[in-house]
Amino acid sequence: MVLTIVAWVLFLFTVGGSGFVALRPFPLFRLERVAVGVVVGATLLPFGLFLFNSVTHAEILDEGRAGFFFSVLVVVVIFALLFWELFSKRTSKIITLKPAQPPLPPLHNLVRWLLLLSLVAFFYVVVEGVTKPIFGWDEFSYWLYAAKLLYLTGGASTALRHDLYSSYPLGFPYLVAWCDHFLGVTSISAAKWISPIVTLATLVALERALERSGVRSPYALLGCALTAWGSFMMLNYNWLAFGEMVFVDTYALAALYVAIWLRERRGEDLVLSCLLLGLTTFLRVDGTYIAVFTLVLLFISNIRNGFAASRRQWFSAFALAFIPAVAWYAFRFVNHMNSGWTKRIFAATVTARLHSPVLPALLHSMWATVGNLGQYPIDLLLLLLVVTWPFSRRRDVFFLTALSIAQLAYLFVTYLTVFTTYEAMHASSLPRYMLRNDPLIAIAFALLISGVGKTAVSYRRQAGKRRNTSRIKVRHKAANGAMRRGHN
Repeated sequence: MVLTIVAWVLFLFTVGGSGFVALRPFPLFRLERVAVGVVVGATLLPFGLFLFNSVTHAEILDEGRAGFFFSVLVVVVIFALLFWELFSKRTSKIITLKPAQPPLPPLHNLVRWLLLLSLVAFFYVVVEGVTKPIFGWDEFSYWLYAAKLLYLTGGASTALRHDLYSSYPLGFPYLVAWCDHFLGVTSISAAKWISPIVTLATLVALERALERSGVRSPYALLGCALTAWGSFMMLNYNWLAFGEMVFVDTYALAALYVAIWLRERRGEDLVLSCLLLGLTTFLRVDGTYIAVFTLVLLFISNIRNGFAASRRQWFSAFALAFIPAVAWYAFRFVNHMNSGWTKRIFAATVTARLHSPVLPALLHSMWATVGNLGQYPIDLLLLLLVVTWPFSRRRDVFFLTALSIAQLAYLFVTYLTVFTTYEAMHASSLPRYMLRNDPLIAIAFALLISGVGKTAVSYRRQAGKRRNTSRIKVRHKAANGAMRRGHN
């Protein structure tokens, strides 16, 4: 029992510590940085393990001396970096003061406590489900199978080279294998705890980030509560050891920091959002495609507002958004890991599916899932966001709402192209794929009713004021220069 506790402490220390250190350039609340650090570390550390093994072919997860010394080295390096971070004379970019706000009215305080209780109830149900024998097919067909194979081969990145799922990124399997390495055994029950831990960190980060951006605590907690209870799938996939849940958590924070950047124009939030977005490409087989259309919507949401960040920040953001994807695709190319769904795309197939009976069946199946308010009550809020946006004209709300609709359009296209005909007609696995919409809708609704933010019109006015101010300054400088020349 003691050894198990020590193993979990070391596992969480390496995951959270690696993310905390990586977030040093970003000014965040301390608790926000800890929570985001767990989410970042949950993919950044596995990505580092993948790169290290791919380059050196060292048995980093071996239960012999090599694996032991590697894990000790990782723990020591992270501890040293944290020690330097916390006790060095150089000040860290941690925000300790909250924005000055008036005290909450009694009713708002009551709502705040009720929302906190709802979140406690959510994690109580999560814990109940994790400890029960609830299993999903994909747990053993890929996620835990891949993790066990990585563990037994000492962390070999080519362990699934000849497998049917070799094109799937190894982010979550490496995370589970790293946990098994500390425990000293492959454990299904241990793997099931990883998603709830990352989800808890995501909700804490969501609340802290929204409050840092000026959203009052009740509205920030409302966003968390709606994320947790917005659909039954959020509970279901926190009970299962699926990489899908870690993807949803990471992607939700990436979208959140884009929305905050659209409001505050702080370049660090843009870079952080792209760091998170880049990590999602190492979690899902289609993560790169999702990242690309997310960036496209970012540009559309930012039209008429200039770059609003320095060239260095834009370069850093794009580099972080694509480095994991480029590394993974390069690895697949070098090792001839070309299995996957892309081979199924044929013009004749798509043309045939655009006619009866495939297209009507597909549309009916998608509508049956999207319109199932018993399973997805949060979809009502998506409709509300679409109806109210022409009146609010909020860029942050527009981005999150458009992203939710784009997800559905993207899934429709994938059913027409890469799925089998049977899967397309039944919109196979759509409830799982729709899960990523849950936090996007919740955050957008919380931002909308909080009343904090600027409309597209006010952004243009501010941009105009900045241009006018800069012109006035240039004119003053020119006039002062002429006066000096005349005086001389």
